[in-house]
Amino acid sequence: MPDFSVLSCRPHLGLTLLVIGLSLAGCASWRGSSRLDIPPPPAALHDLEEPARRSPLLASRLVEPRHVSPEKELLTLFEHWHEAWMMRNFDAYLTHYAAAFSGSGTPALRWQTRRLRMVQGKTDQAVLRFGQPNIELESDGRAVVSFSQHFEDGELSEIGTKQWQLRQINGRWLIEQEIFERGAP
Repeated sequence: MPDFSVLSCRPHLGLTLLVIGLSLAGCASWRGSSRLDIPPPPAALHDLEEPARRSPLLASRLVEPRHVSPEKELLTLFEHWHEAWMMRNFDAYLTHYAAAFSGSGTPALRWQTRRLRMVQGKTDQAVLRFGQPNIELESDGRAVVSFSQHFEDGELSEIGTKQWQLRQINGRWLIEQEIFERGAP
């Protein structure tokens, strides 16, 4: 009988030797048969291998994504920015601004603190209405978006035109500069 005392002090070595021994023996004696019972691959794998047999739903998911125009991307950004403001979701609101954005030359933390109060509203009566955005594409992944804005919170009422200077950074449009001009749009 072999001496297994060496294996008890090194359990990983014992397991390794056991696996090697079973693989050399072919595992046939352990399973009671000479072949392994491997189930066939799922039907979904057949669909991936044979494009002609794909269901229309699966095929539509595998199609290359369509190119979205920069104008559509900027309109979507405007809608998401507006939605974040209306839902009072300050974190989502900030994701639309470039990391270096400070707002009207004020330090970033001061701008964010002021915006936090404005977005979350000093009162529940804070309201922000927007006009349809005007989008102008510039060269080098830059754009200008302008729109009318009317803000009221019970203490303050501002009507004017907001203009964003945007740049595409890592595939996303982000607001780099924001200018608000008071007066009727």
